[in-house]
Amino acid sequence: MATPASLPEDIIINILLKLSLKSIAQFKCVAKPWYEMVKNPKFIKMHRQRDVRNYKFSVLLESSKTNSYYDKDGCHYTIDFDVTSSTYHMAVQTYLPRNMFVLDSQLIDSCGLIGLSTRNPDRDILGMICLWNPSTQEYLNVPTPTSIRGKSKTLSQYGVCYDWKIHDYKLFLIVTKRYDEIFPEVWVSRLGSNIWKRIGNVPYDHSHVPDKNIYGIVHWIKHTKVIVSYDIVEERTRDEFQIPSCYLDDEWYSFYRMDVGFLGEDLYLSVNIIWYDCNIDLWVMKDYGVIDSWTKIFSISKTSTNFRSLRPLHYLNKDCDILLHGNVKYSYEDVLVSCDPKNGRLKTFDIPCKPKHFYPTTFVGSLVSFKSAEFVEATKTISKVDI
Repeated sequence: MATPASLPEDIIINILLKLSLKSIAQFKCVAKPWYEMVKNPKFIKMHRQRDVRNYKFSVLLESSKTNSYYDKDGCHYTIDFDVTSSTYHMAVQTYLPRNMFVLDSQLIDSCGLIGLSTRNPDRDILGMICLWNPSTQEYLNVPTPTSIRGKSKTLSQYGVCYDWKIHDYKLFLIVTKRYDEIFPEVWVSRLGSNIWKRIGNVPYDHSHVPDKNIYGIVHWIKHTKVIVSYDIVEERTRDEFQIPSCYLDDEWYSFYRMDVGFLGEDLYLSVNIIWYDCNIDLWVMKDYGVIDSWTKIFSISKTSTNFRSLRPLHYLNKDCDILLHGNVKYSYEDVLVSCDPKNGRLKTFDIPCKPKHFYPTTFVGSLVSFKSAEFVEATKTISKVDI
């Protein structure tokens, strides 16, 4: 009978890739070679990609007292959308690292990490960054570059990406100095090193950046209604491409009401005009970079729906049903909604004890470790989720 030590490494890797994050955390103590495997960035990337392909993800809810993003009450809940999880479709109260940090919408995520920071109330000054892995509960405090630390009138967005050139993870920071003619600066730091390097400038205003990057490429939409991007790994801007032509010459459709992001590996464009008699549109680019591959997923008239807005969050399954963040008319209540792209049917998840107002962040679990030895206390199960 073969023992773990006698099995070929590729077989062991294939076995470990099929395990849950919790199981891997236990089995890495079996033997030193196993420990070395599961902490390898290549393995971490492969395991996460497998979960992405199997539509395993979670939603972190940050509750608010009102429908204002800035009126937060400090409570957080996590919902697993993973059928193999013991807390599948259950709301779990979640504790963030330390009281001094707040959930930060400026994190441009791709590696299962949540961004926290010590921003001041007007959100101009970025202090200490805290990266938190909600799957392992490990967190890491990261000081910002000294040249921008404490500077007023700056807007900083940051994220983590996998650098395929060095087979390791990088933290990146995009800094805009408001009222300054200089283009936004791009800084990178190898995760855990606390050493920052400025790699250049983004030749665009980047104030409208989505919260997800793909393969280290950050996308946003310009005021000219053109999608542009910057490649963190290659350290260069990439080609521009046009949004669907129906919006180009229509003044009602301002780029301020358009968002770009990713559903799986598909680039999407979400259009949500504030006027009551307009539509909520969602487009997906089926072939990245090919303008003719823009496909309209739905166009919902606000006069025929109960929602003021619908924001795409994640694919739910292989049929590409979409999880959406909805805001209900009149009551301004926040809800999670599924959409069947084949018929446009919307169905609201019934979540007992959920906060009336919340801001959702999706993430796919990850084994990324900071080697910080700092962890958050255990979470608490609150309620069951039905649909």
